[in-house]
Amino acid sequence: MASTTIHDFPIELLQAVFVFACADGGATGHALSLVSRAFHAAVQPFRYYTLHLAGPAQITAFAAQHAADGPAYPKVRHLFLGARPPSAHTQHGDLEACSSNPRGDRARVARTIRALLARLGPDLRTLVVLSPVPHAELFAACPEFTELRDLTVARCDDDESGDGDGDGDEGAEAAPALRARLFPRLARLHLATCGRELPLARGAGAPEHLLSCWTALAPDVRELRLSDVPDRTAAVGLRAVLAKTPGESEGTAFPHMTRLWLQPFALSEVEFFREKVTTRRWELISALIELGKGCRKETSVLLLHPEIVLGTSCRDLDAELYPAWRAGVVGHEGYWKGGVQVRDMLTFARRR
Repeated sequence: MASTTIHDFPIELLQAVFVFACADGGATGHALSLVSRAFHAAVQPFRYYTLHLAGPAQITAFAAQHAADGPAYPKVRHLFLGARPPSAHTQHGDLEACSSNPRGDRARVARTIRALLARLGPDLRTLVVLSPVPHAELFAACPEFTELRDLTVARCDDDESGDGDGDGDEGAEAAPALRARLFPRLARLHLATCGRELPLARGAGAPEHLLSCWTALAPDVRELRLSDVPDRTAAVGLRAVLAKTPGESEGTAFPHMTRLWLQPFALSEVEFFREKVTTRRWELISALIELGKGCRKETSVLLLHPEIVLGTSCRDLDAELYPAWRAGVVGHEGYWKGGVQVRDMLTFARRR
């Protein structure tokens, strides 16, 4: 009796398997494409089904390759744009030769990310992006992200992610205005470094609260996570825009929101026992508890434990966000789990 090998399987069956296999950021898709010509052809539509680009060098290389291949390039459904050098789970073979190139300045990296998102955006379902610029610049001139359901944005502009220093990019051209309802079907929004942009985000006219800006972009968000809430002042500002009842004010943030996760700022091991930091943390948690009590009754508020981290660089942030993104891609909760319900918040505060 003749033996049967995997090469004898119908291509439809192989491709059903490849969809699940290519959920690790790109490494498996690349490996499968090297097995044989038949495998290369079978895996090609799913090779970049999920894609983790480790930092500016890989992002630039992939953007150039994608622009050259045009519509023939495989679609990307789940994208992580990171800020650290490539490791074992971010090898893409044809991109590896470019991974040692020097990183460009923040303005150039931002332009590259913006151009890449403009091409990939309409097909994306989940997106994590560590950006050297605010979201108003990052998504400028992008078409609608019509399929996007889950978005995580982190502001990442320390010295490890670019050549520039300081807080801004002097001389950079002004970004085009953002379109309203840029994310029309977005259900989950995670602002991973909201401490860098709260309490205000600059709009076209007077300053607007950060959440008001995001509501215009993604009005149908059901679940919101705010990580790295910095202090009591920021928490009071959040309460002002989240405690309003839908219909009470045109500025109401996320009128359809059902769950809200709040996470205080992260602490390093050195900071953990400093008296001033401890006092600041207690004041913040108390303000977040008041926010939870005053939030709309339609919204369930959960308070997450403050993280104790070994560092706060872009590389550390990338390492923290990647596992949860990958878990979400394969059907787990990812960022959207845990926390203490509002009714238990007083007990939580005493325990901390």
